[in-house]
Amino acid sequence: MPDALATALIAAGSAIVGSLLTIFLTPRIQHVFWIRQQRAQLRLQAIAEFNRLTAEFLHQANPYVPAPQWFIAFNANEATIRASFSGAGDEAFQALRGLIGPGQGGTFGPQGQYGVHDFIERRDRALTQFYSEVY
Repeated sequence: MPDALATALIAAGSAIVGSLLTIFLTPRIQHVFWIRQQRAQLRLQAIAEFNRLTAEFLHQANPYVPAPQWFIAFNANEATIRASFSGAGDEAFQALRGLIGPGQGGTFGPQGQYGVHDFIERRDRALTQFYSEVY
């Protein structure tokens, strides 16, 4: 009989401890996954805006001379990227940003020494870096 009582007490104690652990740990674990999901969502939004802005830059009526509103949006996206991605992501962004300048006649960069293919290559490198950090 004492073995049956001990078994019943151990089972009841295990059930209570298991229930309490579930009650207290489940919300914390869910919160960790929720934060990861929200971070990934913000990163994907930043990537989409980056992609939109670079495409808009390439296809403007006045070649490669963005309007002030474009610079405002680009700078805001830069801040989001800097806060959301690693140093490698920011370096990839800055490499592309260096090509945005007063180039002349379809050229890029402060001295106009880069072409469209350089811009697209750096954009693609930045996108690859950003997507590698999403999840």
